[in-house]
Amino acid sequence: MAAIARLHLLHPSPLPKPSAILSKFSRPSPFFNTNNDSNPRHNGGRSSSGGYRKLSTTSPLRSNSESSSSSTESSQSVVGDLLDYLNESWTQFHATAKRQLVAAGFHLLSENEEWKLKPGGRYFFTRNMSSLVAFAIGEKYSIGSGFHVIAAHTDSPCLKLKPKSASSKSGYLMVKVQTYGGGLWHTWFDRDLSLAGRVIVRADDGSFSHKLVKIKRPLLRVPTLAIHLDRTVNTDGFKPNLETHLIPLLAMQADKTSSEPDDKAIASSSEDAHHQLLMQILSDELGCKVQDIASIELNVCDTQSSCLGGANDEFIFSGRLDNLASSFCALRALVDACASPEGLADEHAILMVALFDNEEDNCFSYSFLLPSPFEELYLMSVRVSLRTGILLYCLVGMFPYGKQVGSDSYQGAGAPTMFEAMRRIIACLGQQSVGECGFARAIRHSFLVSADMAHGVHPNFADKHEENHRPVLQKGLVIKHNANQRYATSGVTSFLFKEVAKIHNLPIQHHTLLGLKVVIANSLTQILDVLVAYNPWPWPMAQAHYKAKLMTPRWFHWYHSEDFGLTLGLSVSWTLGKLCFSLSLSGQEFVVRNDMGCGSTIGPILASGVGIRTVDCGIPQLSMHSVREICAKDDVDIAYRHFKAFYKTFSSIDKKLNVDF
Repeated sequence: MAAIARLHLLHPSPLPKPSAILSKFSRPSPFFNTNNDSNPRHNGGRSSSGGYRKLSTTSPLRSNSESSSSSTESSQSVVGDLLDYLNESWTQFHATAKRQLVAAGFHLLSENEEWKLKPGGRYFFTRNMSSLVAFAIGEKYSIGSGFHVIAAHTDSPCLKLKPKSASSKSGYLMVKVQTYGGGLWHTWFDRDLSLAGRVIVRADDGSFSHKLVKIKRPLLRVPTLAIHLDRTVNTDGFKPNLETHLIPLLAMQADKTSSEPDDKAIASSSEDAHHQLLMQILSDELGCKVQDIASIELNVCDTQSSCLGGANDEFIFSGRLDNLASSFCALRALVDACASPEGLADEHAILMVALFDNEEDNCFSYSFLLPSPFEELYLMSVRVSLRTGILLYCLVGMFPYGKQVGSDSYQGAGAPTMFEAMRRIIACLGQQSVGECGFARAIRHSFLVSADMAHGVHPNFADKHEENHRPVLQKGLVIKHNANQRYATSGVTSFLFKEVAKIHNLPIQHHTLLGLKVVIANSLTQILDVLVAYNPWPWPMAQAHYKAKLMTPRWFHWYHSEDFGLTLGLSVSWTLGKLCFSLSLSGQEFVVRNDMGCGSTIGPILASGVGIRTVDCGIPQLSMHSVREICAKDDVDIAYRHFKAFYKTFSSIDKKLNVDF
């Protein structure tokens, strides 16, 4: 549907008319105002002596050229600035860094107004305040020149307040939440939590203003049940019910008159969607009256600051590394690549960063729960033949039955935001109506880097990775491959991105995913469990026999190639799959185990939009989607230098390779 929504891009759009653009600030201001709070919980990257670790002398989105000329680029680090960015960006609304881009000399545009652009200019706009497109136009740009884009996402798995969050149980005021994305939700228990997001405030004249809010002090907590009341938790595992057990505590209920537990969630008053106490805290933070708060959209956030860790400070401990680390490196690389006057002087292309929201809602697996219209048919078929039953079950379950909504939103990568911006830029710079030929040639010359965090090998769970293909920390960006295009990398795009690294002596790694075959293999046990629940076999031994048979590699190949007739890479054998899907590339190669699944990125979504060449890459990390994640400090600097090198040298590299003629 996202591709259909972009069909109108095949037709020229009217020529935009000039309009006023916000003038840039006279001088850059600090990227983030550092809070000198003495509370050690908020010290972020501070050393034990109380001062901040001097990792970088520049502000996070200011050019390295503004720092001391005696420092070489290889010795400069952006990690300290990343920590500031992470500590400021509790939500996707804060992560777009609007104020900081203006301070760095970028002009703010509005999608609702007409644009006036010129070669050598730097511009940006936001959509929904949670997605952003920033770009710098080369001085030698001409119609048909391409866009060099780095795309990432601003959202992370988290808890979000429900539209009616007020709840009261057993004498406690509680806040009802909904899970967003594929989080490791058990890590949110026993954490010092708070709230951040955006609020619509009503002004005295009847107008409305959009304001960001962040309550820095610990406000909420989701307590675990004591082991004395859950004796088997360490043997049976911690399996919380996300609807009933994952409800943060806000305060004690002031006027509780009965000691009897109140299991029915009630609001502080029948008309209040949120607790009045919570609304008062928000109004105090915003400096407005409670009754002036018209709407709220809040995330639950961990209050622990991002910081360095490890014996040698080689790690970054933080929430939201996936994917704010990529977003920051992309923004900083763009700002630094075009900060000096000569940065765009010889550039023919348009350098761009595109940050999208709602990617984490793309964390889905193929659903093998039958839609109700097929359930009766299945029950009939499974009693006729085991093969027939599983055949029907898988063929129906192969299609996501209304389960995937990730990126398909107004502010997500599935919307035509980036491609509409490209067409507007071309039309504006052409000073006349630009035909489809101009836009098509620009897309053919364009290149997209989809930057999303990668899975590093876990030392305590190394068996989860294929033994000869394990992404490691401190070895640079990981290029992701997938034959079924869960990642958009091809042999050509991988080669070009590696050439950038080669010229600048940067390390690179490779990671491969087997795609749909992996997803189905990872779900076969679930299929059999459902079949057993319907009890089509009378003997437990028979159930175990079929379940064991189903999970053998040889039978998996036979069943799906002959009985199902699936041709999407499933008919290859287990061993052949390794040989064919593992690309023979220089450097380290990484492949996911055949019995393990993995996620996807915005890369395939954007690549399929108008056919732009794309490479998927990411910084390796541990604890992905936990409330606290970990990556290597060196990998952040390598990613920044790689992205900056991409902006500076890709045009010259791309000219040396001809593929289709």
